[in-house]
Amino acid sequence: MAYRFLLEVPKARIDDANVMIGAVPDAQVVVVRNPHGLGFAEPFADLTVASHTLGVISEIYRWYEDLPNPKPEIGLTLHSGERISLASATPPEMVRRIRLDQPWVERILPKIGDHQRDILPDDGSSNRNTRALLSRIIDNAAPPLVSPTRSLDLRGDVQVAVKVTDLGQAEKYYVDFLGMSVLGRERQVGEREFVPVEVDYDHTRALSLGTEADVSFLANGEVTMALDSVGRGARIERAGGPPVPITVSRETFLDIKGRALIRGMEIDGDGVNVLAVRDIYGLVWQFTNADSVASGQISA
Repeated sequence: MAYRFLLEVPKARIDDANVMIGAVPDAQVVVVRNPHGLGFAEPFADLTVASHTLGVISEIYRWYEDLPNPKPEIGLTLHSGERISLASATPPEMVRRIRLDQPWVERILPKIGDHQRDILPDDGSSNRNTRALLSRIIDNAAPPLVSPTRSLDLRGDVQVAVKVTDLGQAEKYYVDFLGMSVLGRERQVGEREFVPVEVDYDHTRALSLGTEADVSFLANGEVTMALDSVGRGARIERAGGPPVPITVSRETFLDIKGRALIRGMEIDGDGVNVLAVRDIYGLVWQFTNADSVASGQISA
């Protein structure tokens, strides 16, 4: 199951559009035909595009912006028959409308692939300005939206960004696994602009309305996370990299070790003073017993 829509382009641009779509790993042009609902004399053609994610939309817009002026009237025709010109909608708005038009893809497409994470660089640079967004939400000192049921003592100034396919499930996982609190959620409204979601936001209701949040912010002490939604069913390749280093109290060390063993999680380390655990999103967390550091058994 994949998203499907028609990309209406001038006939002179068919080859260009084909090459552009073909360069997107999870998208392809399956049919080329005369434009939807128009006659044979029209100088346009419809390309039926099938894609497992909607990352192709941003590529279509990049291609469109590179076309010489005056730009042709290029648009997308959805499953419902509605035609939306590229000029009349932003990429996030187009993605939202396609998801709303084909909600069954979000619900049925299997969650394939692994997940990747990036420890944010010291200079704070990221495509989503995650560090700035995190700082703003933390500085607000607003009460957590979701609080953990048990307290875990995580130490270390670490900021991690994780790509996920389902924000609601990811929030629940990290609240339970790492004792995180959900500090805030934001929705993208422009190319680089994010706004807080409504106060009574509910993941299930937002899915049905096509108004899901795009990022969630979590924290436990100085350990902060940004969960970046890429849409249900998206394929996310696992990225390499070193483990995320966290120092914990002895009590937290034993708590996490016990839960990791019970759940059959992939673990490494000596299990006495150092424990490396791979979570379900592919991140490797390296927990060091703070007592062993203090006693000199392990250098800080």
